[in-house]
Amino acid sequence: MLVIADSHIQEGTPGEADFWKMLRRISAGRQDVCFLGDILELWVSLPGYETAMQRRFLEWCEEESKRRKVYFVEGNHEFCVFRRNRQCFTDGGEDTLVLNGIMLLHGDLIQPAGSSHYLFRKLTKSRLMSMFVRILPGGRWLVAKVKKLMEARAKHRKFFFPRERIDAWCNSQATEGVRSLVMGHFHHRAVSMKDGEKPWTVIPDWKKRRQVAKLDLQTGKLKIIPWQ
Repeated sequence: MLVIADSHIQEGTPGEADFWKMLRRISAGRQDVCFLGDILELWVSLPGYETAMQRRFLEWCEEESKRRKVYFVEGNHEFCVFRRNRQCFTDGGEDTLVLNGIMLLHGDLIQPAGSSHYLFRKLTKSRLMSMFVRILPGGRWLVAKVKKLMEARAKHRKFFFPRERIDAWCNSQATEGVRSLVMGHFHHRAVSMKDGEKPWTVIPDWKKRRQVAKLDLQTGKLKIIPWQ
């Protein structure tokens, strides 16, 4: 199975052209695929907010799910996507997805419960926030404000890789049957911790590195490869 994270695709960019090339290549093959969050830049899946590019991606997923397994786990730049479009995917989740003992998650959950990032995530992902965005006249202003806050946070953590925090969080997961974890989010080269209680791997961001992960769900073995 291919695992793709953090492509942050924006319309009209070279990244968008490469992204569709990659999807066409996936369509021509037989592998399953999991999109591990932050795939399209700031995706609010509500009426009046979705773009043509986002709808095109959903159509691709729905069509391809007839021929292969297509999974989707939301990142911190996606809102209401899985909840409102379950029919487009084989399976997925707003937070995590467990397949054959492997927990797949975006990675932004790995924050102290009282941290500003954790509270920001809880607020922006809440059903109350989605209701406000849908019905309030200032919904678009609110979305633009959230985008600016996210961009500021991304710059702040550009060179930050919390290895100890990731290890502690992964080892704290008591979900029955979970033997290892795979995540993105940190925009970092591939990093693995294999000798802890719960082995984990952070896969590279597609946006900068143009790399994906090839994951064997039976053995848990994972290999980083170029998308081409």
